[in-house]
Amino acid sequence: KDQEVKVLQLTCRRLEDEIQQLRGKVDEGFESSDAKLETAKRSLEDRMNVIEGASWSGRLTSKFLTACERLKSTPDVGILFALTTGSKTISSDTINELQCVALSEILRTQDCRIEVVELAHSDLGVRSTVMLSQTLAMNANLRTINLASCNIGAAGALALWHYIKATKAPLEVVDIRDNNVGLGRVVEGMEQALLQKPSIRAVGFDFSRDALIEASRLVAEDPERYHLHSPSLLDVSGCNITDQDAPAVVSLLLRISVTSSINLCNNELTDYGADLLMTVLDANDCIEAIATAGNHCQAAILVRENDTRLNVWACLYPSHTVHFEYQTDFDDAGIMYFLGTHGRTRPYQNPCKSGQVLVSSSEGKVKQQYAAVVGRERQGCAIYYKQHTWFCIDFGSGRSVAPSAYTLRHGREDGTDALRNWELQGSTDGKAWTTIKTHEADPGLTGAWSTCTWLLDANPSVPKGYQMLRVRKTGLNSSGKEHMHLGGFEVYGDFFFE
Repeated sequence: KDQEVKVLQLTCRRLEDEIQQLRGKVDEGFESSDAKLETAKRSLEDRMNVIEGASWSGRLTSKFLTACERLKSTPDVGILFALTTGSKTISSDTINELQCVALSEILRTQDCRIEVVELAHSDLGVRSTVMLSQTLAMNANLRTINLASCNIGAAGALALWHYIKATKAPLEVVDIRDNNVGLGRVVEGMEQALLQKPSIRAVGFDFSRDALIEASRLVAEDPERYHLHSPSLLDVSGCNITDQDAPAVVSLLLRISVTSSINLCNNELTDYGADLLMTVLDANDCIEAIATAGNHCQAAILVRENDTRLNVWACLYPSHTVHFEYQTDFDDAGIMYFLGTHGRTRPYQNPCKSGQVLVSSSEGKVKQQYAAVVGRERQGCAIYYKQHTWFCIDFGSGRSVAPSAYTLRHGREDGTDALRNWELQGSTDGKAWTTIKTHEADPGLTGAWSTCTWLLDANPSVPKGYQMLRVRKTGLNSSGKEHMHLGGFEVYGDFFFE
């Protein structure tokens, strides 16, 4: 290196002599000397930059190797290559804690010219991040810090924002996405740092449910400044989000580029807030659905019309299980109503007519009028003059019900021929049937279109319940006949779906 420096210095002196000669020719009136003078100047500047670069990068390389030797750590190839070539960008995705200590030592060197530090996907940990952050107080050249997916922890993120407030470096980009550090205090520290460092034009960060409102407010003030990361299902249910918060939440969701669905269930949003959230779906193709069940709005989930990319129920119910509690006969809290509204995402339609369930009977045929068996209108379906007749409801492959209660409606307008002796049975394959409840001389259904509900005991041998349920008549009806009339069926408990 010393020999190269001497050679370059001699070359520079020679060029300076040439410049002086050219200036002399200019004084004598040679018109072509201007172009030659400019060329010589540029050549001189280029050579001086090489000398200067070789000088600082050589010193930093030596210091980095010495630090790695002292720490008994193998030098990182990416860092070593950048230093030996005089690059102002350090890039590595394999740096470990000891190598980060060595890197911190050269970044705090006064003549360090490094401007970009790209360490995304390295396993830095908290201690390395804190040490790296401390170098910011002594560095005056850094413009970009990328620590995305580096496992920096909340403490590391807080340290980074703390030292960013004190640095004299002209920072422009800070990226700490995908580190799961989006707590409220981290967002607060970030806000304070950004107020003091207006040079920062782009920030990448993630946030948790606890920091949603803080992050939303911050992003709403300057949306172009932030690039956000969040999981594929962002669960911010039960965070007391109101219509007043909706505009800020919309600003935040518009900046997300990874999330596919948002769970905003059990908040305080009305139809006004839901309408604002629909603008997110119109503007951000990355978000497929926004679940809003349990709010004060009509829609349980917000989706684009005819969007076939998602399983709506999986967005609403990530556990793939929905629990239903009985309230009143044929209320809106049962499984059949849930299926009739396609998981509370559409206006109600008879679940048999919409294809959500299949209704069959002991007659061996599937008839359109069988839809009345699971309907909510006062319409009946009947099988006459036969013993041991039944109606079966099939929930479909990949679905099952573990019932805790069920409701029946009598299927005649004059109140005669009501069920008195029957069984509720369940099956997983349509061949082997298990009797869930037996009714003998049960007077529950009495009168025209009468209804009644019965509680059921859990069956521990079938934890996920049955794909099919059927009502099987075992004896004479209230009029002493074999006729079977049914005008409605509802069931409660746990509904499982794949």
